[in-house]
Amino acid sequence: MGWQNLMLGKKLMPKLNPQTAYERALTCVNKLDLEKYQKIACNNSYYAYLFAKNINNANVESCQDASCKTVELAYVFARDVKNANIEKCEQIVCDNSCYAYIFARNIKNANIEKCQEAACKDCWYAYCFAKHINGANIEKCQEAVCEQPQYAYWFAKDIKNADIEKCQEAACKSCMYAYLFALNLKKANIEKCQKHASKDPFYAKLFIKNIKGADKKKYIIYSLF
Repeated sequence: MGWQNLMLGKKLMPKLNPQTAYERALTCVNKLDLEKYQKIACNNSYYAYLFAKNINNANVESCQDASCKTVELAYVFARDVKNANIEKCEQIVCDNSCYAYIFARNIKNANIEKCQEAACKDCWYAYCFAKHINGANIEKCQEAVCEQPQYAYWFAKDIKNADIEKCQEAACKSCMYAYLFALNLKKANIEKCQKHASKDPFYAKLFIKNIKGADKKKYIIYSLF
């Protein structure tokens, strides 16, 4: 049949793939053709996203179902596509702490509480959430952050209304951060920081040298344990 068409001078149309379907839709004015192109484009998550973003009269709901297979595409779909279902995008995005934080920061009408719960599964993004997101629950972010000494230190240093005492308790699980806490936090308990910093001779000496209020006598006692 294909041979006969060639002999008759008929031009065979190449089989459409998601990319070519999307490209044809850019200049399409026929509604039935547009529906056909969308169906083909939606066999690929990326082209489903582009279709919804750039094609007038696209069926956004169908494109979203096809596109939102990954956290990355769910995020950009919510960000770039008019009439995207934000709640559905958010549900997918919140499988990833990084994108949950980015979603809360950049998407209007994001559910801050849900995004925070997802972001706080990672200490770094719990810190970022508290620092950059209006409406963040500082107490919950701090609870997540205090799993690691370095983030407990940065949280106390950078986040307004941080519980300094709780952050210090977490930071002092590290000799280095016990020293830095005393060095840079005005409300630090110097005695407690010195006790933990002095478990390492290097930080014990730095503490005596650089921390105002350090007890030089206790330096010898602490260094014995």
